Amino acid sequence: MKTNNIDEESDIVAKAASVLRENFIEASRNGTVLYAKNDAIWRQEANGEPILIKQLYGRIPELAKKLSSEKTYKIGLTHYYL
Repeated sequence: MKTNNIDEESDIVAKAASVLRENFIEASRNGTVLYAKNDAIWRQEANGEPILIKQLYGRIPELAKKLSSEKTYKIGLTHYYL
């Protein structure tokens, strides 16, 4: 889908974020989820404690700030099954 209207694109992004958030919440209630938080990958089972899977290294905060303020980036999603 291609749109030239920024308002429409913003609405699409907002709706996609809402759907992803709802799906993540539902998945976390019924199964195991992986998520990134504070430069680490975490695994959490329904009603369980988070388990650290991997600490992430090599992040450059200055570069992240520069990239996030200049452009819009599209991220491809991949499904992971546990």
